[in-house]
Amino acid sequence: MPSRKFVKAMLSKKTIYYALIALAALVSLYFWTMASRILFANHFLNRTAAARVIQWEVEEISSDQFAIKACYSFEIDGRVYHGNTLLAKPYYLNPPSAVAALKEKAKLSEPVTAWYRASDPTQSSLEKHFPLGLLLRALLASAVFIYFIRLTFASVKIPTRWKDFF
Repeated sequence: MPSRKFVKAMLSKKTIYYALIALAALVSLYFWTMASRILFANHFLNRTAAARVIQWEVEEISSDQFAIKACYSFEIDGRVYHGNTLLAKPYYLNPPSAVAALKEKAKLSEPVTAWYRASDPTQSSLEKHFPLGLLLRALLASAVFIYFIRLTFASVKIPTRWKDFF
């Protein structure tokens, strides 16, 4: 069992404050990493081709979220490439609602465009979208982190004149 002194030290304002700074930094780093991964992946999907959806599926994301998945093929320079894309939101609460949306999507039978990487067409997707939500969360988390850092420096007297350094 930890001693009272240890518990008191761990619950001091300074320790909690530094833990909040670390948490804000980690959350900010997480959102920037996720957004940059999507931006980086989308950057290299620089060519398009007409695609044909071979099969539609419903895939379980979590116990109360179901998404539509498309299996497709497209042709580049006489070679046929295949891919799978888990379509972005909306997600559905149960499989029957996802199947109903899937039937509507299949009825429309719109022509689809596959985005692919010019140097490696095996890397492809039916959707290419800007991660605005992730970038906004990254900016917000960064603002909170900068706020905590700014509070740290505001509480410490920073010399503004040369003679104050000595």
